[in-house]
Amino acid sequence: LRNRRNAARAALKLACEAMDQSPSKICSRCGLISLTPSEDFPADAKRSDGLNGWCRRCYAERAATWYANNKGRTRTAS
Repeated sequence: LRNRRNAARAALKLACEAMDQSPSKICSRCGLISLTPSEDFPADAKRSDGLNGWCRRCYAERAATWYANNKGRTRTAS
C-alpha cells in the first residue's frame, strides 16, 4: 500500500511539473496534491508551515474513527 501511495504521489508531482504548476503541499496519508493548501489542510500551530500533514478529509476520517472507538472517553454536551 505504501509503495502504491508513493508511486501515485510521484506521478502526480510529475504531472503538476509538466503543467508548470508547483504543488504547495502533499497529504502524507492519501497523497493529495494541493495547489491551495490553506483550503485543503487544517491549521496546526506546531508545524513550520502552520498546516497539518494530513488533508481535511483524512483528518476527518481519523477523528471519526477515534470517536467511534472511544465513545466512553468523550464528553457529552450538557
